[in-house]
Amino acid sequence: MYDSFTLQTELRPVLPVIRGCKDYTQQQGLLQRVDRILRATGIEDLFVELHIQNFLQQLYQRTRAVGLKEHQRKAQESIQDSGAQCLKTFCTAVIAS
Repeated sequence: MYDSFTLQTELRPVLPVIRGCKDYTQQQGLLQRVDRILRATGIEDLFVELHIQNFLQQLYQRTRAVGLKEHQRKAQESIQDSGAQCLKTFCTAVIAS
């Protein structure tokens, strides 16, 4: 990955503590698990790197200026959302079976 563009941990805010809500506790656990998987496998880093490469290659085609840091943030959010959605779908299918 480019040395000047590192993944920023402040993009991973701490989840708030909510006591007594089983659904929230399960969702929180799922999100933390997705985050651990993304970090351990390096998929998130690869995804962001590919997004940056694509951004740099197609920079001249952009009609509005989008900062590289903003693009990186959106790429991270996208892969995290995708991972969470995949795990949620999988868990729902397992529960339904």
